[in-house]
Amino acid sequence: MLVSASCPEYKHPNWREMDFSYHLIHVVARKWPQMLDRIMPLLARSMRNDIDRFNAKSAHVAKCAHERAIFTCPLFLERSRRLMDNFDKEEVGNFIEEIKLHAAPVTYDLAAINLPIKLFHGDADINAPLEGAQFLAAQLPNATLHILPDRGHHMMVAESDRMFPLAGDPP
Repeated sequence: MLVSASCPEYKHPNWREMDFSYHLIHVVARKWPQMLDRIMPLLARSMRNDIDRFNAKSAHVAKCAHERAIFTCPLFLERSRRLMDNFDKEEVGNFIEEIKLHAAPVTYDLAAINLPIKLFHGDADINAPLEGAQFLAAQLPNATLHILPDRGHHMMVAESDRMFPLAGDPP
């Protein structure tokens, strides 16, 4: 099961429409991966110093009410603050490596993966666009893409209790 999957091979035709995370992964990390080591500590410090403002901006640019509700939920905001309290130099390094992995080209033949794969993707995802999930599903011979209306990227955080059972029994 993959939820809100990012496909490195997919290039959005208008990347300027996408959010900050998309820009980091699909623009900066692809063109200048060595820059991540320099800019991510600064960005992490900025986020850590004002995570509430970062979440407010994310809510403002969200394409659906569900995503806006996630970024304004008191529990999500509290968890974000706690996460940022623990976002030290090691965590920043781990995050940089994760971004580089997302940006790296696929070095194996996706068509050779014969296992059944369920993809769940919101149609309002501005971190990993739906078109990327459609592109990925087309490359995987046994993939089934389930498009979830009015859901963004962070549905997996807010609806994990709903998402995990779908792995065994899709909608």
